[in-house]
Amino acid sequence: MYQQVSGRRLWVCPGAGFLYSENRIAGDTSASAHRPMGAGKRVAMDRIELVRHAVEQHLNDINDLLAMRLLFAPDNVVVPIEKELLDLYTYPERLETSHRDEWKSIAIKALHRNGFTDPSQTDQESVAAYLGFLRAEAIPHCLTDHNALFQNLQEILAIARAENTIAFPDPRRRGLMRLIWPDHR
Repeated sequence: MYQQVSGRRLWVCPGAGFLYSENRIAGDTSASAHRPMGAGKRVAMDRIELVRHAVEQHLNDINDLLAMRLLFAPDNVVVPIEKELLDLYTYPERLETSHRDEWKSIAIKALHRNGFTDPSQTDQESVAAYLGFLRAEAIPHCLTDHNALFQNLQEILAIARAENTIAFPDPRRRGLMRLIWPDHR
């Protein structure tokens, strides 16, 4: 079975828990003809699962995810975060769908990249220590430094959760809905 890991296709041998390169030994097409990648790659897979679990357990709050988005902004940002938040006033449903997933992905990458810096600690200890640093220092500083953005986020959350809020889609959205469902009004 092939699996994508760090942008490379790798052969996963489920019974043994080893990863093999997609480069086969010349002339042999069997699974055993793959070159072993070593035990270090299996540890990387365990780290990924550890980080995903840590983000789900400790950084799942939308304020924490926005802070992680601000602290570890992607390299090639198409839309500035200020514009993204302003768009959420019009499309608040994006907050719980696409934005949460994007920000969670950023948090996972950042925690994986920065959470394993102390070789004297186990992976769990390293992640716990880095999460402690994030929760005690980095995220609170981010909340203070970007107070206006977090206030906007709280307003958007209040609007999205209000029982008396009715979404009025803009004309382009209504036009698209009429194309998709002609009987829809």
